[in-house]
Amino acid sequence: MNTFEKIIKDYIESACKTDAVLAGKYEKSGKDIEGCCKYIKSEARKQAKNGCAVIADVEVFGWAFHYIQEDIKAPEKKEP
Repeated sequence: MNTFEKIIKDYIESACKTDAVLAGKYEKSGKDIEGCCKYIKSEARKQAKNGCAVIADVEVFGWAFHYIQEDIKAPEKKEP
């Protein structure tokens, strides 16, 4: 697990301690942190201009929660 994945995992697991609904969806979703991070990176690429994007932490963590809570699949495409 790389540093980015660990940060996302720790943040989600911390939020699950105080949010029973999120915890239930996280547990039942069958989604993993690797897929979540692929989704986050794909969302960031959509905002990039000339190959560069600056994304606020709150938006990145929002994408993580959105991925867990909604019927979203991780991108199939291999990352560059």
